Amino acid sequence: MNSKKTIILTQVDSWFFRDGRPFNMNEFSQSDISSIFPPYPPTVVGAIRAGLARAKGWNGCGSWSDELKAWIGDGPNLGKLKFNGPYLIKDGEVLFPAPMYLGKYKKEEDNKNENKACNCLEIAKLGSQEVDCDLGKVRMPTFDKCKDIDKNKCKWKPLEKAYLTKENMELVLKGEDISNKKLEIVEAKELWNREFRLGIELDKKSKTTKEGALYSTNHIRLRKGIGLGVVVVYDGVDEKFEIDSIIPFGGESRLANVKVLDKEVSLPNGPKADELEKENGKVRFSILHITPAYFTKMPNLGEKVPGTEGKVVFAFLGRPAKVGGWDSLNRTPLPLKSCIPAGSSWFCEADANVAENIVNMNGEKIGEMTEYGFGQILIGNW
Repeated sequence: MNSKKTIILTQVDSWFFRDGRPFNMNEFSQSDISSIFPPYPPTVVGAIRAGLARAKGWNGCGSWSDELKAWIGDGPNLGKLKFNGPYLIKDGEVLFPAPMYLGKYKKEEDNKNENKACNCLEIAKLGSQEVDCDLGKVRMPTFDKCKDIDKNKCKWKPLEKAYLTKENMELVLKGEDISNKKLEIVEAKELWNREFRLGIELDKKSKTTKEGALYSTNHIRLRKGIGLGVVVVYDGVDEKFEIDSIIPFGGESRLANVKVLDKEVSLPNGPKADELEKENGKVRFSILHITPAYFTKMPNLGEKVPGTEGKVVFAFLGRPAKVGGWDSLNRTPLPLKSCIPAGSSWFCEADANVAENIVNMNGEKIGEMTEYGFGQILIGNW
């Protein structure tokens, strides 16, 4: 029988999660190294497993006991643990990455080198006619909901670094016309700020420095009421779930407060099987990644998205996320993997007789390394 706990992580001080660039002494430029946020699943999983181990007597050095390994695994093996998330939490409410097929019109101002939003939101829809392009004949998105008086000057752009509440995400997943609705978009700047930090390299023996030893980083400072949520699923463990109340988290010896809840994260509901749009014996649906996904092979147009019945008609994909981590056993960075970023979406078709199977995939995970939290999806209309 599986048990589930939700762990809420909040800041003690700022956090730093490095990107894929080298961050070793005497390697490349160490100026203005930016922190990614939210952190990728391996970083969160590693911190929580170490916190669980410390609560069971591990001193922070050396290998775990055989008893611990049977529960929380060893190295890449997670033992009896599985994870969902991480999710952004605002005042106790879970936020989900806005799908890249949800966009806002921006108006190019005359004689000004800037874009100005006209505040018209629209969910991208595919045109009925195929267009010849470098990929062959493809159905392209169409946009016609802009109500600005100068709408000819407006261009649709996908929302970036934006999040939706569960309620608003359900409106988008069901494909409702949102042009007349006040959809609450939570932007990243409402959730966190970046802080510039300056440091200097010291020789461990002499405690002195040298020329060129300065480095600078950009840390993440969360706004009040913001945290991260992670669901831990564990199997066959009768003992009490215990974890340290403060754990190391991320780079530069940062810390996180830990709060454990007995409830699971509530995900948005997608459309029911009979609410999916159907055409010529086919059912149409969207797949939205709410956590990064790792596929060993990316599907092309007309091919199935791994782990689903859907054949790709169109895709809204962000730039590949370079996901690594830290191997604490060997004291070295983990190899980088190119992953599909959260918010990326697939527009798919499948036989109408599998509609029930499709909607039942809402909240499931697809691809590789799903036990870490990679590949969680939501199902919607398009």
